[in-house]
Amino acid sequence: MKKYLKAILLFDLAIPVLLLGIPGFVLFIALAGFDSYSNAKKDEFEQHAERAQQIAVLRQQLEPVRDKLPLLKSVLSGADIEARLDRGINSAVEKFSSDEIESTLRDVQPGPFPVQQTFGEGKRLALRFYSRWEPLTLAALNLETQQPNLFLESLTLQKSQGSSEPNSSYLESDLSYFIITEN
Repeated sequence: MKKYLKAILLFDLAIPVLLLGIPGFVLFIALAGFDSYSNAKKDEFEQHAERAQQIAVLRQQLEPVRDKLPLLKSVLSGADIEARLDRGINSAVEKFSSDEIESTLRDVQPGPFPVQQTFGEGKRLALRFYSRWEPLTLAALNLETQQPNLFLESLTLQKSQGSSEPNSSYLESDLSYFIITEN
């Protein structure tokens, strides 16, 4: 009977368990792996859908400004920046007579600046004006309005040395702007 029992156990139990159990176990592991893979892909899809919705909202908010994009790119581009600055300075100063304001220094300097860490690459514009307070502020306001890519780094004011009157209100002012470019 032992012989028959061994044969029954071997052919009716062990071999079917091996032939059906191993593939069944592999199938179970594969289904469990597919389930975790499916959950990961669902999470990725939800994140993608959320980003797409955020992009749609941002595009809708930026739509009114889209027509001004070429102007902004031209203002921020580094191409011919010195000529545009000269035109901007001339148009800001030409509104006043030479007795009210006089530009005595105009210099564009390349190089590394501390502000570059915040704004990126750019140049520095050094200006010196000889004027009274009101024309100086109006000229600076006009310049900064026409050239929104200028960042005022420093402003130094001192009473003009060349005036003969003791109560003269003329100031010698040094303005230093950082020119923000697209780079």
